[in-house]
Amino acid sequence: MRGLIYKDLYLVKSKVIAGSLSILFIILLMYVIYANVAKNVLFPTEMVAVITDLMIVMYIGALSYGYIIKADTKKQWGFYGMALPGSAKLIVGAKYMTVFIMYLISYIICVLNDLLIGLFFGKAVDMSLLVLMFMLFQMFLNAIEMPFAFRFGTDKAAGIRIFITIVIVLIISIYLLFGNIEWLMAEDGLVKTIIRLFGDNMDSRAISGELQRFINRLTLINYIEMAVFAHLMVLAYYISYRISCKVFRKGVLRDDN
Repeated sequence: MRGLIYKDLYLVKSKVIAGSLSILFIILLMYVIYANVAKNVLFPTEMVAVITDLMIVMYIGALSYGYIIKADTKKQWGFYGMALPGSAKLIVGAKYMTVFIMYLISYIICVLNDLLIGLFFGKAVDMSLLVLMFMLFQMFLNAIEMPFAFRFGTDKAAGIRIFITIVIVLIISIYLLFGNIEWLMAEDGLVKTIIRLFGDNMDSRAISGELQRFINRLTLINYIEMAVFAHLMVLAYYISYRISCKVFRKGVLRDDN
């Protein structure tokens, strides 16, 4: 297993390094702009942390997933893999573990990024919970796609993912139209809070206070819901792995591989 993980990481090494350098340059640029121009005008420190953290997850986690799942997809490698003892569980497990490792690395970098922002701008920030929820949701989308990638190939899997994303957007839209969205549209809801954040005459201190009030309004039920959400995402990832193991052989033997 460790050798297969190393192989996957080695194959995407150059692309991951290039992406990491790109995101590092962008983050440093945002630091400079915020420190010299926008500190008291556009964004509070928390917003800088959120934007940079989400970019880290997208570049190092989500983009790395695409590189990892597309590596060594030719039939020759599949036949070699099937010859290994416990082939499907090893190869599929290595892919899933490699994707998880990249997301874990991105999460650790986000925590360090929040720490550096706090040290650099003199104010402690902690966006780890928000980043964790976003990262788990990204892994959930990846978990949906990966069995299709093993069975039908990465190109068809990407198309299926787009279709599933459209379905999810439709479900969310229907909920927003007919469901209880008081948490979203009420006076203390998310939308009104965002409007106040970017309203006129809002300086950095007022915006930070608004964000703090929103966090303080989170109840025990909200945290329980987040915990349930996190466990469901992990369970979905495991179920996806089990399905991928089942379809791995058929994927290797498919006609277009």
